[in-house]
Amino acid sequence: MKATMMLVESYSDIGKIASEWKSAQENGEALVFQTLEWASHWMEVVGRPQHIEPIIVVVRENLNTPPLVILPFGVRTSFGTRILSILGGFHSDYAGAVVSENCLSRCPKGEVIWAEIEKIARRKRVDLIWIRNIPMYLGKIPNPLWFSRCCQSGESNAIVGIKSWQNYYQDIVPTKVRADSRRQKKRLAEIGNLRFCLAKTLKEGIDLTQAMIIQKSERYSALGIKNQFDQPEHKNFFLKAMEDRNGLTPHISALMLDDRILAVHWGEVHKGRFYYLMPAHDERWEKFSPGRLLLEHLLEWSVDSSFEVFDFTVGAEAYKFDWANLSTPLFEYRKVLTLKGYLFFKTRNFYRTYVRPEGNPNRTKRPRECIVDGEI
Repeated sequence: MKATMMLVESYSDIGKIASEWKSAQENGEALVFQTLEWASHWMEVVGRPQHIEPIIVVVRENLNTPPLVILPFGVRTSFGTRILSILGGFHSDYAGAVVSENCLSRCPKGEVIWAEIEKIARRKRVDLIWIRNIPMYLGKIPNPLWFSRCCQSGESNAIVGIKSWQNYYQDIVPTKVRADSRRQKKRLAEIGNLRFCLAKTLKEGIDLTQAMIIQKSERYSALGIKNQFDQPEHKNFFLKAMEDRNGLTPHISALMLDDRILAVHWGEVHKGRFYYLMPAHDERWEKFSPGRLLLEHLLEWSVDSSFEVFDFTVGAEAYKFDWANLSTPLFEYRKVLTLKGYLFFKTRNFYRTYVRPEGNPNRTKRPRECIVDGEI
């Protein structure tokens, strides 16, 4: 499609585009993080308290046609610098779009879309465009956010195309790991009643979510990592998800020993894809590997439920490579629009490199640094 055949609009009110957004995601392609339900809930619970300004970019063929692409962005202000990023912050593991069913033949190329996004960003007085974790595809449809100026900055892992859990488990998982899992289950069964359970009521979901937050906070403290749950809006994002979202509901599960919660997982299920998002376990029971045992139950459950993809999402933690049969590169795009944006990026880069380097002891490697697009 030529640029002259494209109409690009931006909305600051999600409600004004909600009905078209809902229709587009139901009939087209979207990852869970760009659904109306996810974006609306995040904006209400996290974005509003943090003074995030939503900018929903909509691409149409002309004024009277439904959206081809919906791109949910948000502008945050950090140290006086206005930064455009994907709506959902770090809760949105992937930067994608809602793509209509007609987009394969009619969507403009990424370069064209980004040129329009930049125009909107400049009108909104944005200093820096910074989009992380951009996959090349949304399912089988090209991601309109990806284009040649993006640089690879990481990867995600997934399990796809599994028809038999037992065959996969025997073929892929090392014998030593399978033997250890059997041993740990036996040891735990000697202590009490070991079981895998799914939250089926609102109360069960909230109770397990609260346990996840406690377990995750203890883990952050042990590793010396900043605890996101120190901010109440991040607690509320998970706790209020069951009651606030008017549509999608989280998938919450646990490994229980009698009434003890050994491990919890808080995730999502959307369009045949299981999203493995927030696993946690009780540090006091770590020697029994409760996190891995819960993961095995979840994998078996997802295969039995005929999900096409078990998505480990972002992160290069070593255990993901042990299980996954597909690794997908993720990309990043940064565009400096003002001197303030340039100074923010340089200052932050210096701080993260020399003052407080980022690190995760579970990662296998550190993604290479991206080059910023744009000159001052």
